[in-house]
Amino acid sequence: MTVILSLHHVILTTLPGVILSVERRTSCSSESSAQTFDYPILKEDTLKKIGIAFSLLLALGMLLTAAPIGAAPENLDYDIPNGHFFTQANSHPLGTEPTGYSVTNEDGVAFWDAFKAFGGEHVVGYPVSRRFVYDGFVTQAMQKMVFQWRPDTNEVWFLNTFDALHDKDKDDWLLVYRQTPKPFDTSPDNGLSWDAIVKRHQAFLDQNEPIKKVYFSDPYPVDHYGLPVATADMGNSFVIRAQRATFQYWKEDVPWAKKGDVSVANGGDLAKEAGLWPDSAITPEQPPAQSVGFTPTPTPTRQPMDRPIPAAGSNAYKAKSPEYGMNIFLWGNPNSTQRDLQKVLDARFNWQKTLFQWRWIEPVKGQFHWTESDRLVKASSDAGVKIIARLDFQPDWARSDSAHNGPPDNPQDFSDFVYSLVDRYKSGSPYGHIDAVEIWNEPNLSREWGDKKPDAAQYVQLLKAGYEGAKRADPSVTVITAGLTPTGTWNNEATPDDLFLQQMYDAGAKAYFDVLGAHGAGFKAPPEMSPDAVASNPSYGGHRFFCFRRVEDLRAVMVKNGDSNKQVWLLEFGWTSDEVHPAYAWHKVTEQQKADYIVGAYKWAASNWSPWIGVMTLWNLPDPSWGTDREEYWWSIANNNGTDRPAFTKLKESRLSGYLP
Repeated sequence: MTVILSLHHVILTTLPGVILSVERRTSCSSESSAQTFDYPILKEDTLKKIGIAFSLLLALGMLLTAAPIGAAPENLDYDIPNGHFFTQANSHPLGTEPTGYSVTNEDGVAFWDAFKAFGGEHVVGYPVSRRFVYDGFVTQAMQKMVFQWRPDTNEVWFLNTFDALHDKDKDDWLLVYRQTPKPFDTSPDNGLSWDAIVKRHQAFLDQNEPIKKVYFSDPYPVDHYGLPVATADMGNSFVIRAQRATFQYWKEDVPWAKKGDVSVANGGDLAKEAGLWPDSAITPEQPPAQSVGFTPTPTPTRQPMDRPIPAAGSNAYKAKSPEYGMNIFLWGNPNSTQRDLQKVLDARFNWQKTLFQWRWIEPVKGQFHWTESDRLVKASSDAGVKIIARLDFQPDWARSDSAHNGPPDNPQDFSDFVYSLVDRYKSGSPYGHIDAVEIWNEPNLSREWGDKKPDAAQYVQLLKAGYEGAKRADPSVTVITAGLTPTGTWNNEATPDDLFLQQMYDAGAKAYFDVLGAHGAGFKAPPEMSPDAVASNPSYGGHRFFCFRRVEDLRAVMVKNGDSNKQVWLLEFGWTSDEVHPAYAWHKVTEQQKADYIVGAYKWAASNWSPWIGVMTLWNLPDPSWGTDREEYWWSIANNNGTDRPAFTKLKESRLSGYLP
C-alpha cells in the first residue's frame, strides 16, 4: 500500500508527534442534514514538540514511493516581520513569479505560530489564500488544512472543509468532478454520546482496509481528518469522505496513482477550486516590503486636499417624512445575510444600518481589509436596500492607550479612513454604494469616548475630519452626526444629550453635518406621551428623556441655532421586553406592547414631525448569535433564527395595508 503525494491529489501524511489537547463538541445545524463537529486546538505544548515532529516527518518521507518533489530555490519562501511569505502555491511554475501568501501573527491572530506548531507545510500544506472572514471568523486556507481563529479562546481551529462544501451546496460538484460521495444522513447520531458517535462513524472505515490503515496511522485522526461521513464505490476507486479529507483507494492505475495506492485529497485546495473562498482572498499578494508583514491591499491614494467641500446640508439627500430602516447585522454573517435583507424588504423598509468597525477594516495604517465590507455592501446594494454605515471603534495603532472605543489621537487618521471607505463605495462603484455615514456613536457617554469625560468640542474636531474626508470622496454622500444617547446624567461618565448638542453647536458643528443623528429609546412610555408628561410622572422615570419624543428637545436645539433646514434621522429607537438585565427590566414592555408602540412611533412621526423627520432606523433585527443573555436581544423585532416576533408581524401588516405611509 502506497500513499500518494502529487500536486492534485496530495496526501495528508502521518502527522508529527504534536500533542493536541482537544475538547470534543458536537453541534447540529438546522440548515443542513450533515452534522458538524468542531475541534479547538491548543498551542503552548505543541511548540515543544516541533523537533520530534520533524524527525517523524523525515522518517515518513523515506516511506513515500511517489515521485520526489524537486529541490526548491532558496527564495521561494522567506521570513517577514511577524511571519513568513510563501510563493509555492501562487498558481505559477515554481520560482517564476514573486507573488504568494503571507502567514503571520498580525492583529493578534496567531496563524504563523499555529502553522509552525502543526508541522508547517509538510502537514498543513502551503497557504493558498490570504486571510478572509468566513462564517464570522478570520480564516486562512492552506492546501490541506483551513485555519480559523476563535477569539473567545485565542486558538486556531481546523475548519471542517468538506462539511463547509456540503453547506455551500458543492456536493454535486464534488461527486461529478472529484468522485466524492455525498454525506450520509446523521440522524442516527441523535442522542448518542460523543464516544458512540466516533465509534459509529469510524466503523465506515471497515469497508476498506487500506484506507483504514492510512486513517489510523495518524495518532490523532479525528483531529486532523475529522470523522468519516460517507463511503462509495466509484468504479475505479473506493472512496471514504471525512469532514476534513477524502480518501481514495485506487483499484486500477490512473495518471496520478497506481493500483492499490491510497490518496488523500487536499481540502483547502478543493474548496478553493470549488469557489468556496472569495476571489479577493485567493488573489496572490505582492511580495511584502521587508518592514511590513501582512499587506492584503495596497495603500490607497490619500484624499485630495484641494477638492472643494460642499457646504453642510447643501446637497444632502432629503428623505421622506419618514423613511423606514432597521439596524441589522450582516458583518461576519454570510449565512443570514440574504435572509435578513429579505426581511427588510418584506416589511417594505428601504434602509439598513450596519456597524463598520474602523479596526476591522484598517488594522494597520494604510492597509485595508475590504473583503467583508465588499460582500455586505454589494449584497445590500443588489437588494436595493440603502446603507447607513456607522463608523467608530478605532484601531490600536490610532490611539496611544488601550481604550476599547475612543477618538484617535490624530483626527486626520480618521479622515483618511472615512475618505477611503466612501471612495470605495461611492456612487457607481462596482462594489456597491454606501449612502450615508454616521460619524461615531454616542460620544456623550465616556464608554464610547475612550473612557474619558465626554467632550463636545473634541467630538466636533472628529466630526469635521469625518465630514471633510467623506465629502472629498463623494460630495453626494450624506454625513450624519453620531446618535446621542438620551440621558439626564451630567458627570464624568455622561453629558445630557440636549446639553451636549448645544455644546456641539457652540464648537462650530453646524458646518460639518448634513443630518442630525438621534436615538429614541421609548422606555416605558407609549410613543405619543410628551416629555412634559413623562417628567411629571415618577412611574415613567420622572425625566424628560425617558420617552420616544425626547427627540423634540433635540429638534428645539437645532431650531434655536438656526439649523432648522436640516433633517433629524433616528439612528436607533425602540422598546425592550428585557426580563433579565436590571438596568433595562424596570422599563420593559410586553412583546405585543412593543409591536403597538413601534407602529405607533412611525405613525406619530408621520403625523407630527414632517418634514423634519427623515429615516427612522429601528433597533433591531438581531444578530443570529444573540441569545437571551444579551440585552440587545430583548429589543429585537424578530428572533435570531429569522422567525417573526409580534413587532415584525405588525410592522409588515401596517406597511402593506398602507396604515403606515
